[in-house]
Amino acid sequence: MLHSFARIVGHGLAVLPFVPFRATRTGPDLDVEHGALFARVIPFEGGYKSKCDQNTASLYQVVEISGGPVPGDWRVETMVFRCAWPEGFELASPTRADDEVPFYLQAPGGACLYIRDAGNAPPLADLRAPDQTRVAIGPDFVEFAYRFQGAPWRQRHARVELEGHPFMISLQAPEAGVDALRPAFEEVRGSFESSG
Repeated sequence: MLHSFARIVGHGLAVLPFVPFRATRTGPDLDVEHGALFARVIPFEGGYKSKCDQNTASLYQVVEISGGPVPGDWRVETMVFRCAWPEGFELASPTRADDEVPFYLQAPGGACLYIRDAGNAPPLADLRAPDQTRVAIGPDFVEFAYRFQGAPWRQRHARVELEGHPFMISLQAPEAGVDALRPAFEEVRGSFESSG
């Protein structure tokens, strides 16, 4: 089985899902799907309990668990960085093997937050695709409007640095719901830190 490029850390645990996976959280409980398999990790008294559905013989068919570096709420961590996992977002592994994004934070309605290496990215003002219109720009962010499947959408990018290396945090969302998602975007951006 293949491991994800992202692990879930919090409550003193490190949870490494097998790919492909989708994970949701309800309070401290963590639900992880790996194909047709399902497991729930329940932090408990410095350790954890688990529950599996009828298709899953063992928690270890879905995830590996060890002690983790973060005592508080669940966060998402790669070998390079760590960030918040906003409430209401599902965590998912990429679906393509050549994807340069280590994970996706997905919200209802198709909205998506993701982080990628920006070492070769153009300046923020030059990120616009041919069908996009720039609607906002600041010193460290840019936002574009565009149409997707006939509906108005927004895409927001912010550049952040970690030990001198640039990364891009991006949000894509239907225009009607983007204002409600901006706090999650800022939560991820404000929590972005080294995992080392």
